[in-house]
Amino acid sequence: MSGRTTRFIVTIVILLAIAFVLWITQIKNPPTQQSLGPMKGETTQTVQPTATSTAESKTQGTKKEEKKSPEQIEYEKIRQLFVDGELEKAIEELTRFIEKNPKSEWADDAQFDIAQCYEHMGEKEKAVKEYQKLVDKYPKSDLVNSAQYAIDLLEGRTSYY
Repeated sequence: MSGRTTRFIVTIVILLAIAFVLWITQIKNPPTQQSLGPMKGETTQTVQPTATSTAESKTQGTKKEEKKSPEQIEYEKIRQLFVDGELEKAIEELTRFIEKNPKSEWADDAQFDIAQCYEHMGEKEKAVKEYQKLVDKYPKSDLVNSAQYAIDLLEGRTSYY
């Protein structure tokens, strides 16, 4: 074999070894999917313990002994409907929560969850409308970029990749 062919084969072997190591690493430590609820047609009732909800992400880094506000407690109870797959009921309760607490720090999360309920139900137009409400009503929310990305995905202006 020529020196060029030998170098090529060695390079391929090294790349295959790296790919094998990465593959083994993925098997031992698979990435966790952060899903907020079941997709249309799914009936799973379990939640990954490593998944972080928007409610939990707002409280991370705070002291454990801090008390939750009544609004946060109410929001988390309503959000559980979404997690459990009771999407229509979740939409009703989340809408009521926003109407009752329009200035709440949890109102933007509730609006995002409404949009996600519609998305999981396969109602793209309603989902886009609800994501747009979040962008319009809560322009300073940390969820605006996610909502805009979801709108772009649902309207086909971008892809998952």
